[in-house]
Amino acid sequence: MKLWHRFIHPISARFRKARGEQLLQRYPDLAKLRICDLGGSRHFWEESGLPLENIEILNVSHGETHSYSDQFGKLKVTLYDGEHIPADDGEYDLLVCNSVVEHVRQDKRAPLCVEMRRVAKKIYMQTPAFEFPVEPHFVLPFIHWLPRRLGELCVWVSPWYLLSAAPKPNVHEEFHNIRLLKLSEVQDLFPGTLVETESFAGLRKSHLIFWSRPDQYTELR
Repeated sequence: MKLWHRFIHPISARFRKARGEQLLQRYPDLAKLRICDLGGSRHFWEESGLPLENIEILNVSHGETHSYSDQFGKLKVTLYDGEHIPADDGEYDLLVCNSVVEHVRQDKRAPLCVEMRRVAKKIYMQTPAFEFPVEPHFVLPFIHWLPRRLGELCVWVSPWYLLSAAPKPNVHEEFHNIRLLKLSEVQDLFPGTLVETESFAGLRKSHLIFWSRPDQYTELR
């Protein structure tokens, strides 16, 4: 296992478990719901402690969908084009989109969120906050606040690069494929929906959306 994975895996596992607890608190009947995990991975479900029935993972690549254990082979994985979700209107009871939208090209985000609302009765979306001082993918402070060319230079001294030994072309691609969202940008993606806050050390760490179709609305608190 690469040094980067040894470093980041315990941290990500802790956050995935906390995310799972958050989902179960919001949706107590989770085990009964048909769930779409958009852009997700098997790791999330393996480490979250959540029920595994009726879950379909949609991803543009199989790279994040392999399993550490054969017991999770029951999870259905479907490749899709990253834009058009292959499902009927309202097909899923719940769509989970966890740390994905910041990887989507900026001009593709709004159409993808429209697709999410089309296929799901309820949506849980989490994305790291631009306002938080530490960029979570590279684990380095402030690089997402700098001009893009300067931020990319800083990636070369980030824990992600130093521990992963990523090939040089991958550094450029990884940095430019990630743009964290500001609060106002998340609000624009889900107009009229309250954007909730996940905090760390008193600072906004993540933006959270709990969306329900108006005709399906039930109080989730």
